[in-house]
Amino acid sequence: MTESKFQVDGFADLNKALLDLGPRTGSKVLRRAGRRAMAPVEDAMRRGAKKDSGDLQDSIGMASSSSKGKSADRIARITVGPIKKTSGKGEDKRSLNNLNQKAIAQEYGNAKQSAQPFIRPALENNQQKVINSLIDEFAKELLKSD
Repeated sequence: MTESKFQVDGFADLNKALLDLGPRTGSKVLRRAGRRAMAPVEDAMRRGAKKDSGDLQDSIGMASSSSKGKSADRIARITVGPIKKTSGKGEDKRSLNNLNQKAIAQEYGNAKQSAQPFIRPALENNQQKVINSLIDEFAKELLKSD
């Protein structure tokens, strides 16, 4: 496995600016900016997923949530990947668990197929785009609140 390292400066200033907005507004700003920044990753992931039945591609989506319960130390969470159930009916309907297994098999391989990663490359190939987008989106959102 390859390891990627990068450094981003300015989080202390960003944290202060978000705290100045208040917890609810700061969380909304983070979630909105995070969703916009992660859109290229979602697109790349969907393009990289196998096209056999289309279920895996259709299941790839994005979700954002604010902190609750055990994750109260987190302001926001953005999830990208196979998170949506497909819309088939009856026996054709695949459960999310099956789609997650399909994604794992494609990403890491198994006894029946070789690995064809699509999740890690989607993130790694878009790292700089995500960081630049976050910077731009935070700037826009923080300027709105002035």
